[in-house]
Amino acid sequence: MERALLCVHCLGVNATEPQLTFLGNPSFKCGACGNLVLHPMSRARAITYLVFLGIGMIGAVLGWLDGRMTFPGIGILVIYALGRDVRLRRELQAAEARFALLRERNDPPQT
Repeated sequence: MERALLCVHCLGVNATEPQLTFLGNPSFKCGACGNLVLHPMSRARAITYLVFLGIGMIGAVLGWLDGRMTFPGIGILVIYALGRDVRLRRELQAAEARFALLRERNDPPQT
């Protein structure tokens, strides 16, 4: 599904179909600057990751209470993915604010 995506590097708008990375972030190559751009994952995917993290944490606590040594395993990957998603969301919000400011400067309101 093709959609308009904003490049966080050059603020160019690209109509493209993004590819999903291993952790579920949409990525595309900007046509204007050539950089590989990562966007935040969808809310549904982030919520799914949070559910997996919660289930893993409950399992780890129950294992510790039972006297077994547990290793977080995939929980580390989920925490990394969610942390990266937060960073990408902040970067995209900043780029959208810069894009809106540039657009406002170039297209002043008609009086």
